[in-house]
Amino acid sequence: MYKFRFILVFWVICTQCMYAIGKIRENKPLYSVAQLKEDFTFYLQVLEENHPNLYAYCTKEEFDNRTNDIKREIRQPMTALSFGLLIMELNSLLDGHSGPLFYDIERIDPDKMVAEQDTAYQYGYLPFMDVCDNKLYYKDEQVISINGRKSVEIIDYLNKRITAHDSYKRRDVIITHYLCARKFSYSLLKLVAPFTIKTKTERGKIHTYKENGWNKDDYQQLVKDIPSSPMESSLYTKDSIACLDFNTCNVEDYGDYRHWVDSIFNDVQSASIKYLFINVTWNEGGSYDLPYYVFDKLKHKAFYWDFSTHRKVSKLYCDARHLGSTYYKQNRGKIIRDDEPLFRKEVSSGYAGQVFVIQSPWTFSAANDFCLLIKNSGRELLVGGRTGQKNQNITERHIFKLPHTQIEFGCAMVEYIHKDSNNNDGLCPDIPIDIGIYQAKFSLDDLKRMLELAKQYKH
Repeated sequence: MYKFRFILVFWVICTQCMYAIGKIRENKPLYSVAQLKEDFTFYLQVLEENHPNLYAYCTKEEFDNRTNDIKREIRQPMTALSFGLLIMELNSLLDGHSGPLFYDIERIDPDKMVAEQDTAYQYGYLPFMDVCDNKLYYKDEQVISINGRKSVEIIDYLNKRITAHDSYKRRDVIITHYLCARKFSYSLLKLVAPFTIKTKTERGKIHTYKENGWNKDDYQQLVKDIPSSPMESSLYTKDSIACLDFNTCNVEDYGDYRHWVDSIFNDVQSASIKYLFINVTWNEGGSYDLPYYVFDKLKHKAFYWDFSTHRKVSKLYCDARHLGSTYYKQNRGKIIRDDEPLFRKEVSSGYAGQVFVIQSPWTFSAANDFCLLIKNSGRELLVGGRTGQKNQNITERHIFKLPHTQIEFGCAMVEYIHKDSNNNDGLCPDIPIDIGIYQAKFSLDDLKRMLELAKQYKH
């Protein structure tokens, strides 16, 4: 009887354990090697079929070597999250609108990422560190290792997942952001407090710092200026200065956005403001319609914007233009070039005061194009740092989904090459100003200092 009871209890425990494991697998399934290989093959086929310039930032040999490295890593079942982080290693050879990005990976398993964010808060975030030229600095000393993990390995891990489209300065601020001020510092790198940070001074002296890390309040204080609304404005009528914080080109309701822009410019013109600052330091892009709408609120002469457009003939390209299957079969894979300059018509009734656009390494995609538009118009000045994007703008991100893991990823569908801009590693400002990585707002004193610098500027 005792033996029977023991067997019965053991059976119940095993059943419950198997049920629990089943539930875990149901929520966070492991995908087979065959499924993962099929997903990766699909991913590569989408890029090859649709991308207008897949080897813009690498050679075909480099691309093939990297894909082969990833294929060799697919040798055991994985969760979607692990697989997503693996295929992100291709990002460092791609443009900024292709591949799975960090926020795509976050969507794979938001519960896990949130839980790990809480864990990171609980144990402490890494103290804020500077990143410059792929080197970490803490207390103005070069970091050798964190918790025994070499800093060069940490930088390399993150660099592989940052797109080649990003300018060198933007890469530095992205690494700083993900390393020290996002949940990824724990989720990706598993760095937890207490932190042992080993550094080397310029004279070669080794220091070891023991740090408990930041708590949630420290982090919130760091990012307190990061904008939460698409657009904000400040009017200083006494000084005849206005600042428009143009924080994103990605809004849900374009009609509301236009009404908002109209209202802001009406206020600026009604107050006869002499100096208008348009702040795009934290604008990482979105719809291209929005920058054009803001730009056409400014008085300017007619001009041509000289760039060429390249698109690859793919099924998506043909379907969007109703070209039919015959055209697709005959022209599949060809690059369609359009070298016709974009004509911007004159705006005679817009804001006629002096305009300054404040840019930074965070300025990217459609916001970068806004700065290029300003530059080409010839009447406004760019202030701040280099933008975050190189001269080629490979964009119009179309979203696809892997068949098994359901990971979303992008593929750029068009390439714009701006012929008349010196923008090989970010668009240079007319008036260089150091802007902090999280400096998204500017006080009246900041704006006055920019005006003083502008007086010294010569076209």
